[in-house]
Amino acid sequence: MQGKRLVVATDLSENAQPAARYAVAFGGLLGMEVHVLHVLDVQLMSWKKAFEDVSGAQLREKIEGRIRAWFVEATGQEPAGIDLQIGTPLRSTCEACKPEDVAFLIIGMSGRGAWNKFVFGSTALELAHTPPCPLIIVHPERNQVATGMEVAMGTDFSEQADRALEVTVPLVKALDATMHLVHAHTLPTTTVILDSELPEALQSTAIVDWAEEAMTSYLKKHKTLLDGVVADAHLITDSPVAGLRDYVDAAGIDLVAIGHYPANAGRLERLSSVMLKWVQQMNCTTLIVPAPGARAIE
Repeated sequence: MQGKRLVVATDLSENAQPAARYAVAFGGLLGMEVHVLHVLDVQLMSWKKAFEDVSGAQLREKIEGRIRAWFVEATGQEPAGIDLQIGTPLRSTCEACKPEDVAFLIIGMSGRGAWNKFVFGSTALELAHTPPCPLIIVHPERNQVATGMEVAMGTDFSEQADRALEVTVPLVKALDATMHLVHAHTLPTTTVILDSELPEALQSTAIVDWAEEAMTSYLKKHKTLLDGVVADAHLITDSPVAGLRDYVDAAGIDLVAIGHYPANAGRLERLSSVMLKWVQQMNCTTLIVPAPGARAIE
């Protein structure tokens, strides 16, 4: 597994504390250090003065002390390191997570403000669009992390899903977890072929047959990677998000892993992606794996 550090990004709010506790438990199981990142969000015109002010040893020490106190209050432990940055949260967080020793970035589902702030424009959602490294978004109510936990990975059999599997399988092995590979596909209401409608029963059979063949090929393709992993495969005839949400509840899933949209995706493809819809409706802590060739900030 690449990287030896976990970075938990925080705005020092109470809502961010579950992410800190998750990071400590997660890091303990993986043998990784937990570092805390806090970004002082300043506007461009005030950036120079803010940087000069915080560069002063006394003030910087005071702010770092506040960050440390927040972490200790949340977890009962000292962080392995504190990273205080000045700038915009998105860019500063991405820059802080560029080093190769950062294995995962962990953030809370929401910071200050209401749920819709997260859905429609928070730093958390921006990071989901451009993760600098594998990103874990901690659900405030569904955040168990323990040996033997249940991990589900949504797959569409794409290159992005391949990359997600490459990151998820070593994690599953390290946690001695059970892995659930899930593919959900909505059955069409009608299909027109040469101006004639294909009977619904045949439509359903064709889609399911294709999905079964695709899943079988996917498992064969990654047989070596999956060696030693307790894994099962599930095909769901529902929309990807609704199907995965229902499966999470039914199977008692602790962590969902999903791939990102392609690195070269257009704006419409990004906004309509399953990844984005899942993040907006997730009912479980989620691991988002960047696509091959993705850049954190354009």
